[in-house]
Amino acid sequence: MKYALTTLALFIAMSSAAQHNIYTDVGHTPGFSLTYDYKLTKRLSVGGGVQGYKFFRTDDGIRRFTPAIFADIRLHMRPEKNNQFFSFLDLGMNVYKQNKEYVRMINGVSHIPHDNGFYSGLGFAYLRRMTGRGGGPYASLKLFFNWHTIWRYSIVSEANEIGLLSANGTTALSVGFKF
Repeated sequence: MKYALTTLALFIAMSSAAQHNIYTDVGHTPGFSLTYDYKLTKRLSVGGGVQGYKFFRTDDGIRRFTPAIFADIRLHMRPEKNNQFFSFLDLGMNVYKQNKEYVRMINGVSHIPHDNGFYSGLGFAYLRRMTGRGGGPYASLKLFFNWHTIWRYSIVSEANEIGLLSANGTTALSVGFKF
């Protein structure tokens, strides 16, 4: 917890200039996200962040809390208005430890050999500016995925099917504040 508070204090101190923004939100899945963005142009900003949401990260059918570290690209629509929209693309890594167990399927046995997964997220948000620097509350709809490799052995054909790419994810409605 002390690392999260230290990181939050550091991000807030860095956001004192008008080109620096921090977005914090909580979602219904449950989960949270903290993103730092630097505005490159009037309509484009880039940054990075951390998040943690509870979702199906692999094919085991269990919803688990999964933290992620990501790079962020945001496209701002109507940046001069009080009512703004923005969309974002996040690419990064989900951080988790795999349990290395084998799962029996109908016609085979599957195994996820690696820890962690590739994180990708898309989202669309509405922001209502309320402060002089452009901060205010926002609501967003996010789609995020965990991409991972599955090794399968087919009982029917008695052959290994190596490298099946699988994606599991969820949608999240979240509310937050832009600082």
